[in-house]
Amino acid sequence: MGGNGVPADGAVQTGPFAFSAGRWSLTVRDNPAGRVELTRAIGQGGTLPTTNGVNRVLSRVPFSGFTADLENLIHNIVHVWIGGSAATRSSPNDPAFFLLHCNVDRMWAEWQKIHPTESPFQGDAQFNINTPMQPWQNEATPPTPGRVVNHAAMGYTYDTDGDSGTQQPTIVDLTVGAPPRQASINPAGEVDWYRFIAPLASTFTVETQGSTDVFMSLFGPNSQSALVTENDDSGAGSNSRIVSNLSAGTYFVRMRHYQASATGSYIISVNRAAQPQPDPSEIVVNGPEIQGNIAAANESDVYSFTASQIATYTIATSGSTDTFLILNGPDNQNAFIAQDDDSGPGSNSQIARVLTPGMYYVRIRHYSPTGTGAYCVSVKRS
Repeated sequence: MGGNGVPADGAVQTGPFAFSAGRWSLTVRDNPAGRVELTRAIGQGGTLPTTNGVNRVLSRVPFSGFTADLENLIHNIVHVWIGGSAATRSSPNDPAFFLLHCNVDRMWAEWQKIHPTESPFQGDAQFNINTPMQPWQNEATPPTPGRVVNHAAMGYTYDTDGDSGTQQPTIVDLTVGAPPRQASINPAGEVDWYRFIAPLASTFTVETQGSTDVFMSLFGPNSQSALVTENDDSGAGSNSRIVSNLSAGTYFVRMRHYQASATGSYIISVNRAAQPQPDPSEIVVNGPEIQGNIAAANESDVYSFTASQIATYTIATSGSTDTFLILNGPDNQNAFIAQDDDSGPGSNSQIARVLTPGMYYVRIRHYSPTGTGAYCVSVKRS
């Protein structure tokens, strides 16, 4: 990449890009009357990114967080570190510009490989993945972000691609209650995916064992991109452990090493709470409201009330939490009658039905699978 600038004025006077050798003249400059020599001030404006800094950037999700850190913590500080021409708007005059931007593209490809379920691009109402890039927007087939998402499709390879490139990983099935499964993260940057089925709503524990510092992400139900929660070190030592009340459905577990450049073995298991579910709390008809709280993702609370006579019963929630209400019965927790989201004030739920005598069951959850919050519930007869 050539030499550094001389102390006097920063002009590069050695190497293949020295103006004095007649090999590198700047024709497009911030100031047309400015210097025609390439200038540098390597190291005077700061320090280069570290390995830990690169790993932190690669671990960021979603794309908006990753690209902000890539811009500010990697790209920008290299421009400043080189200094001189590289720190100006006409920075492409320095050949190091292209080396830096090739590495930015490589890190984008590496990030896509580490986070295969994350969107590789995020736009807005003005710019999206199919927006022609300036200044080529008037060409017959202008370049767009969508055309450069997959570097392999353009015939490019990086030394960090490995044998798998950017292919989607294999999903390994886990059986609830089965012995732990042996696994490993190798090569560095590998991401392992697992899948298990929650046959009914219950508390499930997904955890790892071993000496490897792993990071766990749980997605679902029935979605490989709907994040439930994440965990680093809640298990023993550096192991991950997630305990969550889950509704019935299929869930996905993503495992990676906490350090993007590290490898290691681990074992993983998933278990359901052995204790039976508690009896539903009783709501007194025409009595005071009962306070409840959805404290964890996918949690649902069950209540019961007794209809002593044929009448119209109104089950309603109150508060600022966006609740979802399900009414079952009579005398059967699984016999569906009705459900409601926002028929009450604001985001509250409300069901009014003529009911015959019997025991009825009310299930309350957050409208969002990952939402939490406090609420009150009551039953009125009219």
